[in-house]
Amino acid sequence: MKDANSKDATDMLAAQLIAAQLNIAKFGAGTSDILQIISDSNDFLILHPVGSDPQGDDRTDAIELKDLLDKYNNLNDCDFPDSCSDCDDKDRDKGEDR
Repeated sequence: MKDANSKDATDMLAAQLIAAQLNIAKFGAGTSDILQIISDSNDFLILHPVGSDPQGDDRTDAIELKDLLDKYNNLNDCDFPDSCSDCDDKDRDKGEDR
């Protein structure tokens, strides 16, 4: 995921989206919230393909989606508690053993 730290918001969003989809594939179906974020991210990337470097409100939207996916992928503050029901509090803080 070399583009996870890119300046192009579509690169960053795509990297987090792929990670989220892999997490769901490995750990099972996500919550309706994360599934909606994934759907919104896919829709965004259809309108703004990877590498298109959106600006203004479109860039802001991409960054917001990327940040939500990043929280899910890393379980920051366990924002998606249903997705980490199998991990204990210590592991949630580290984003491990999802």
